[in-house]
Order: sequence, then C-alpha cells, then structure tokens
Amino acid sequence: MAVYSIDIVFLAGYMFSFIYATMHLSAHSWFYLSILRFASLIASQVQLNPNDFLIPISIRSPYLNAWSRGNSAMNTTESFWTGQGRAWIGHIRVDGQTFQWVGDAPINSTNFTGVQVTPTKTTFFSQAGPMNITATFLSPIEPQDPVKQSLPFSYLSFEAVSTDGAEHSVNVYSDIYGGWVSTNGSSIINWNTTQNAGSTFHTISLQTPRPYTELDDQAEDVTVYYAAPSSPGLTSDIGSNGASPRIIFDNQGFLTNSAGEGSGTIANPFPVFGHAVDLGNITHTASPIVWALGVVRNPSIQYTTPDNQIQNRSPYFASQGDTIDEVIDSVLNDFTSASQRADALDKKILDAASSITSNPAYAGLVSFAIRQAWGASELTLSLGNDGTWNKSDVKMFMKDVGSSRRVNAVETLYAALPAFLYVNATYAGYLLAPLLEYQDSLLYGQPYSARDLGQAYPIASGNNAVHPQGVEQSGNMLIMVLAYTRIAGDGTLIDRHYNLLKEWADYLVSNTLIPTDQETADLERQANLTNLAIKGIIGIKAMAEISQVLNLANDSVHYDSIATNYANQWQSMALSKDQTHLVADYGDDGSWTLAYNLYADRLLQTQLVSDSVYQLLTEYYKGLTSSSVATLFGLPIDSTITTASANSAWTMFTAAVTTNPAVRDILINAIWAHASNSNNSSPFPVQYSLENGVVNGLSSPAQGAMLAPLALTVPNITITVPAASNNIDGGGGNVTRNKSIIGPIVGGVIGGLALIISIIPCIFFWRRRSTSRFLTPGSYENYEPKVFDITSTALLDAEHGPYNGHGSSTQVDDAGQRIMSFSPGAPADQCLIVVPSSKAMEAISRNNAQAAALNRAQYTDPAGVSSTSFSGNSDREERDATTDLPAAADVRELRDEIENLRRVVLGIRVERVDAPPTYVG
Repeated sequence: MAVYSIDIVFLAGYMFSFIYATMHLSAHSWFYLSILRFASLIASQVQLNPNDFLIPISIRSPYLNAWSRGNSAMNTTESFWTGQGRAWIGHIRVDGQTFQWVGDAPINSTNFTGVQVTPTKTTFFSQAGPMNITATFLSPIEPQDPVKQSLPFSYLSFEAVSTDGAEHSVNVYSDIYGGWVSTNGSSIINWNTTQNAGSTFHTISLQTPRPYTELDDQAEDVTVYYAAPSSPGLTSDIGSNGASPRIIFDNQGFLTNSAGEGSGTIANPFPVFGHAVDLGNITHTASPIVWALGVVRNPSIQYTTPDNQIQNRSPYFASQGDTIDEVIDSVLNDFTSASQRADALDKKILDAASSITSNPAYAGLVSFAIRQAWGASELTLSLGNDGTWNKSDVKMFMKDVGSSRRVNAVETLYAALPAFLYVNATYAGYLLAPLLEYQDSLLYGQPYSARDLGQAYPIASGNNAVHPQGVEQSGNMLIMVLAYTRIAGDGTLIDRHYNLLKEWADYLVSNTLIPTDQETADLERQANLTNLAIKGIIGIKAMAEISQVLNLANDSVHYDSIATNYANQWQSMALSKDQTHLVADYGDDGSWTLAYNLYADRLLQTQLVSDSVYQLLTEYYKGLTSSSVATLFGLPIDSTITTASANSAWTMFTAAVTTNPAVRDILINAIWAHASNSNNSSPFPVQYSLENGVVNGLSSPAQGAMLAPLALTVPNITITVPAASNNIDGGGGNVTRNKSIIGPIVGGVIGGLALIISIIPCIFFWRRRSTSRFLTPGSYENYEPKVFDITSTALLDAEHGPYNGHGSSTQVDDAGQRIMSFSPGAPADQCLIVVPSSKAMEAISRNNAQAAALNRAQYTDPAGVSSTSFSGNSDREERDATTDLPAAADVRELRDEIENLRRVVLGIRVERVDAPPTYVG
C-alpha cells in the first residue's frame, strides 16, 4: 500500500485562484496564474490533473444541481449529480465564426485557459478567436434573506474582452433542453415563451406531472424556467432537430422570436430553449450578459403534522404573493446585487479559511462543500387556517442527496451542521424544528431519537421505526440543539421540547457508557464502541447545559454529574494500556479509532475530555499518516473497518480537533486528494474506498463538515427564552406539574415492580397500543402541480395530495406507551414493568385530539417574528384544565417516571463495575 507523502506544492498554483484571483482578471494575469499552476504540477510528487475532476456549477436545491468536469466545460454536457446529462449550451459568434463556450456541440470549442471556484461561484476562462471569455455560474447563498434563499434559481453570466484592443462583432447564445424536467426521454413536455418588458423566459413542464415523485433522483413535478432580461438585442426561440435555435444562431447570429406554445417528447424531437444577444462591435462587454435558470416546485414538501394531518408546504418566497413573471423579473434585476453579496460571502469564508490554515487545500474544500450543504435543502412555509402565510412556521427540509431519499437524516444533518452554524445558525433551527415537532407528538413512540423524517423525499411523513442507533441519533440531536441554541441565541426549541430532550438524555444515561446492541451511523455494531460512547456522554452534558439555560438547576446538576462521572470512566476504559491512543472498543488494545465525535466536545466547549487526550491522539494520528495504514486519500474510520473505507466528514471533524497544525493539514490534504481525484467519476462523495476510490454519498450535504474548523470560531451569544417559560419554581429546581394521577400510578408501578422482580427476572407485561392512537386522516383532494402561479392560494391551500400511507409503521400499546421486548432470564435491571391504569388507557383513547392540541406551538421564526405566548404556566407544566384525565404531557411524564425505575437499577450495576486501573507514564 502506498504511503501518502505530504507535499502540497502541487496544490499551490491551482488553489491560489480560490483565494486571490478576482472575477475580472486580465488575460495576461490569468495566463500568469495558469503558468504557475501547471509549473507546480510538474514539480509535484503526486500528479493530479486539477482540470479533470468534477466541480460544482449550479446547486440551489436537491433538483437544481449541476456539475462539470474541469476543463471539459467547453466540450462536455453538464451533469446532474447522478451523472445524467443536463445539456446547458453556450455559443459565441465572433466576426462571423462560431465557437462553443459551454457544453458540447459539433463546432469549434473555445481554448480553455482556467477555472476558478469560490463558495458561491464557478468561473471558466477561455479564448474564442480574438476575444477572451469569462463564464460564471453563480449559485447564491442568501443567509440574511429567507425569501432570496428559498428561490430555486441560479445564474449564468458571460463577459468578453478583446485580446488585441480592436473592436469585433460579437453575438452570444445559450440554451437548455427538456432533460431538465425529467430523465425519461419519452416523457411528453409542454412549453411556451413569455415576453415582458423586464424579461423573456421559456417555461417547460411535464404534460402529466407526478406530485412528490422522483425518477432517477429527479423530481417529476418541476416547472423549469430559462430567462434573460428583455433588451433590443435579445432574440429567443424554441426548436428541435433541424430547426434548432443552435443552428439558426450559428448561421446568422440571432434567433427568430417565433416561439410559441408547444409539446413533444424530450428525446424526440429534442426541443431546446434558447436566448441570443447581439452585442454589436465591441472591445469588451459593458456589463455581464445574464441568464437565470429556475427549477421550481410548489408545493414543495408534503409534511405530516403532529395531529396526523397532511400539509402541503410551499417555498418561502411564495409568501411574497408575486406572479412568476414578477419573480423572474426580480431575480434578473437582482443579479448585480446578488453577485456582490456572493463576493462578500466568498471573501468572508475564504478569509476565515486562510486564518485557520495557509494550506490552500482547505480553501478548496470549503469552496466545493458549502453549496452541497445549503443546496440540498428547501425552506418552506405553511398556510394558516385563515388562508394567510404563517411566517412563524418556518421549516427547512434536507434531502440526503447522493445516499438516499431520507428527509432530514439526522447523521447527515449532524455532519452538515458546521456549514449552517458558521453562515447563519438560524437555518439550523429551521432544519431541527420539524424533527423535534414530529417526535414531540403522539405519532412518535420510541425512547430515542428517530433517524429521519421519512424515507422518500419530498414526503416528510415521519419515521417511528425501531432502530439500533438510539445512542448515535439521540446524541446527535442533543448536541445539535444545544449548538444551535448557543450560536443563534434562541431558546425557543429547548423550551418547547424540553421533556423530549430530557427523555433522550435519560435514554443516553442508560445506554451510552457501555453501549451494547447499538449501531453507529457508519453501521458498526460491535459492543463498547468508544467513539459512540463519548458522543452519548457529550449528549448528556448537552442536556445539563440545556437545563441550565432554562434555570432548571436540579436537572442541570443531575445530568452534569452523570456526564462528568461517565467521562472519567470512559477515559480510563477508552485509552490503550500504554496511554497512546483511543481503542476502537473497550479492552481491544490492538485497535484504534478516528475520534471524530470529540468534535462535539470542542464545539460545545464541554471540556469533558482532557487536553492531554487530544494531544496524545494528535501524535498517534501523526504516526498513522506515515504508516502503511494511510493512503493518498487518508485514514479509515477505525482499524476494525475491513473494507478500508474513509469518510471525508469524519476526517475533517478529526482534523478540526487535532492540536498540531501540521497533522491537521495532513488530514486536510488527504480529503482534498480525494475531492480532486481525476479517477473519480462522481461529485465529491463523503464515503469512499481508500483503495480504489469506489464511492457513496455523492454530492452529499454532509460535506458541510468541511466548515468544521470555521464553526469552532463562531462565538456564542446571549440566549433569549420565550417569556412564558419563566414560570418555574423559584428555587431553580425541576418544573412542578400537577400529579393528581401520575403519583398514584407511579406508586403502584414501583410496588408492582419490586414484587415482580423478587419473583421472576422479567415479565413481559406491556402490550402495544392499538393504531386507534393515530388520528384517521381525512380525505384530501388529488391535485396536479401546475405551471407556477403563487397568486393562486387555492393551489397552495386546497389542492392537497392524497394520504399515501407514509406514516408511522410501528404500533404502540393501548396506554400510549412504547414497546419494550424482554428475554426470559434477563437481568432485573433490563426489565421494565408497566401497569397502566384503565383510567389512563381510557383517557388516551378518548382524548387523542385534545392531547395533540397540547403539543407546542409551531416553531417561531428566530429571525424576527415574535415568540408565541403561553397563558398560565410554562408549556412544560401545561395540562388539560377541563378534565381530571391525563393530558399528553402527563402521559409522557408517566413514561419518564417508569423509565427512571430501570435506570436506577442500571445505575447500581454500573457503579459496581470496577473501572480499569489508570496508568502513569
């Protein structure tokens, strides 16, 4: 196995452009940079062709996602992340001779001279005869404006300058084809062209769209728009085969403006949708020539609400009430400002990256990754009952792009979190809100966090399935919620979902120190995984901090004490006998692991793990990188992985917590070698083989982890908690609830538990509740997505898709409790005996709707909308005042109290386990 000898000289010239090159380099300046780049390649020890790997060009949503292969932008069809072609074409006619400046076509290609990538822009430089060309693909990231952030539009701009100082006749052209609507070439599409004073745009959609359906990961309900600003020199057309606008432009330099409505199949007659601009005789373009591409869906997400209703959610920008004509005019008119905002964001990110390390590979990784993270999500709103937009109900949904169709996959969101925390943590709250809302409802019955919100994006139906990743996902959620709360300064989520978070923390108390029957996000299943254990321990500590924010002193002290105790035991068990590294699992001194979960310790500043551990790990990883374990592409996740697979997100988390900058840069270089691997036919995958480059997780939002070092620099701010939550006991203890029913039930359970444990080890006495717990979904009208018109509230409000069976797949018992399985002869501390009263069972059966109403109010927009006020006690104290029957909060507390019984016994067992001896070096 080859050893990766670190030498970043080969990166210097190429990545120099990421940081220092401007958008308007002269031909001579760019030529000079190109010479530097290729000279550095010749001098490198590891030869990589920086122009022959996939780079992002347009990424604004899970379905507006296009890539190009380096210098092949001039002769290769742009592709979706799956590899399907996108046929985005650009031609230029200079003094009567036609050249191709983007895409593929049977004409002369321009002479490619370089490419520059920043976090929001990809710019290609080439030469067409006597004209130098700059073609820029802009994918805006708009962290300060949710309307603009939700617009699924990107830009292509064109600039040209004469190389000889003389005027030349210049005409420029660009088009797309029907494959942007569907990958099925036999699908019938409808099209038309609209000409307004502000814009001219082509509209393309399937004749028979399929709502919330994908084919080859592409949505089958999109409407595609290709637009250009209206001007005297603009001509447009739609054509196919022999009448193609491309041929017309190549022959005469302009189009016929004869386009109208039409339809046909995508593959035959292969219609294309073009715009041309006659620039006349120029020495340079006075301003960029601009096209805007939109891939729009409305509604965009089908979400199952806590009361089990199907809600069709729309993109945030729909709340503006504009027609699509107005939206497109706004997008085109905003180009100059959008480009300036993008430049400012690029500078902020790249300056920060250079302050972390002067290694240019890191700037490259950040530039590649951030569009993948932000571009995999859609920002949505719901309509209120009165037909107006509910701007206090902002939710963001992320597709697990490249790996699955899972919605808000928790481990993917955990990896991507740094990209949101660094740019604007408010959006992390938008992503977490639907996960918390669903699991804090009667639709969810597990004692640990769900893995996602559904398996078939864009249908967010919830996921109540039993799974073995309880420690993994519960730890992820607690860590993310606290990180968001601190950096955004918003206590809304922790206040609204405190009992749910506490339930997860209690699960971690019982299961994390010595994890058995648990699985990581990387599907490792062996017992006593040290890296998994520390994530759970940090999650417990996060709960202590959450309790402290809410002035719940008893809870805070409780969880803090446990986390500290567990961390001390973990360190004694997780370190090898020679105190040089962390073992993969307790007792296996011959193993090691990339302790990427320690990143959460640094991010939350919990200080659970001593600095000496970070130092010894850094030294150990330094040794590994110069051993036969390492390859050009880095290190495996741990020594027990037989497939020699690596994960770029976890490698960057590890790099972020190393104490030696040289070791950090070694790991960063390994990730860059993977990202820029010319043998890789897929866009920047997260998981990959160290041996042969076989990949998984293509174009995944998990690459937001590349901003992990930057996220560590973001300061915490003062946390604001909704005023209603201040109604807690004056002594700073736990919230006091009405226990008129809970007390007797718990007392009976304790007595019954003691009696039964004394007779037999374990009794299965907990039946699943019937599916009557779930509200029967109403009937919803079928609808067909239409050409986008956001002035029609009827489309957004009344045309609901049918209930499609996507929902909870796990039955629960009649008392509203989750199921636990017991094995004969199991230790007493693993038993859970529940004797629910008939009164409690009857109450749940009769009060489903009322209990659902007690769920917390919709998530409040931290960006400026006032928090929902609660009357009376805190919502953590809330119960039904009209009846003595238990409310939803009482039922959850009953589960908490019973769960605590098992934890007491488990705690006794843990305390009786003698910790391994420590070793003094």
